[in-house]
Amino acid sequence: MTIDLSSSIHYVSENGTILERARMLRILMDVPPSVEAYQKLLDSQNADGGFPSRPKPGSESAVDSTLTALWQFDELGLMEGEPARRALDFLRAVQRADGGLDENAALPEHDLPPWIRPGEESTRLYLTGYAAYWLGIASGAGDPTFQQAAAFLAARQQDDGRLPGYMHNNWLATSAFLMAGERCAQNAGRGLDFMLMLSRADWADSQLSWALDCLTRAGIPTNHPFTRFCLDEIQARQAGDGSWASEDGPSFAASATVGAIKVLKHYGLIADLDE
Repeated sequence: MTIDLSSSIHYVSENGTILERARMLRILMDVPPSVEAYQKLLDSQNADGGFPSRPKPGSESAVDSTLTALWQFDELGLMEGEPARRALDFLRAVQRADGGLDENAALPEHDLPPWIRPGEESTRLYLTGYAAYWLGIASGAGDPTFQQAAAFLAARQQDDGRLPGYMHNNWLATSAFLMAGERCAQNAGRGLDFMLMLSRADWADSQLSWALDCLTRAGIPTNHPFTRFCLDEIQARQAGDGSWASEDGPSFAASATVGAIKVLKHYGLIADLDE
């Protein structure tokens, strides 16, 4: 199955933000981002290392926004910098005694996306799984905060491998279990088995790319059936204009397209570009 990379590049170039275009160039050609592409992100970081829920003066730090900032730092090649280190320290500082994380309850509801509801299990599992993922990527499985977060997730995994709440909780937690190694090997296996039981209709394009990106970096085998499932689906779903759909709607299709390009390039399913 052939991917029309030229159309995808054109789509992101025409419809993406400066940040999305910078992500694409780094993924495809290892082009360092311009300062212009990420200066607004740097400027929004709060003194505590976190990032505000809304880009307005005086807005308190949100765990969800900080996790998103780490994703952007990573794709732009900035994870070794001081801003990323401070963001990781913020996550460590807000971890609860039970090993999980929750959103800042002081934030007004209108400042938070609808899927972030402080105190609810779905939210806690999502934020804990995503935080565990970035802590594992940045600091390794020996990081105490990572270990505590992975234990929090493992204790809440159901017998069929499911993590309650959002679908995202499953691949984020399973990524953490893979990084944790032998002590969470059974959890990782159950998580992958559960996701394989889901039908193709359960998955949005952007979810397939995000899930495979996380699991690949966490160590899922290249020949695992879930790896093959994701790659087959991503290749089959490219639209005529070169894009992939986002679970969040058409305005996020450029970001979803960059995500698909990223995993397809990693697995050698699109050609390298010469600078």
